[in-house]
Amino acid sequence: MPTDPLELTRIKDIMRRLMDFRRSYDAKRSLLYRQYLGHQDQHTFPDGITPRANTFAQYPLSNVETIVSRVHDAFFAYEDWFEVRGAGRKDYDAAEKMQLVLRNRLRATDLIGAFEDLVRTICIYGHGGIKVDWDW
Repeated sequence: MPTDPLELTRIKDIMRRLMDFRRSYDAKRSLLYRQYLGHQDQHTFPDGITPRANTFAQYPLSNVETIVSRVHDAFFAYEDWFEVRGAGRKDYDAAEKMQLVLRNRLRATDLIGAFEDLVRTICIYGHGGIKVDWDW
């Protein structure tokens, strides 16, 4: 733990900057997410008093879900969607066992669900990240 006041101030400034970084993007993310869900903001006629109808077709939701299902089919349509190969003939048995363990662990971590969430996030916001982790 640093005891130098200058070092503590620097750490505090870094932490504040990290916490405030995404605030400038929150409004845009909120707008994009509301569009994805099909939420229409309340609008009024040009008189500024009379409210307009709040209905519209949810095209973004259907488009995003179509893309997510197509990408899922492209990557995971076949049961063995990955393969572990050995470097030579004597590695065949070890590679087969490694594939069984890896398949078991990836199913336990729900890699496919995390990947679908990644694709959905990328379709809505334009960027995303993924972390798949398991407990050894």
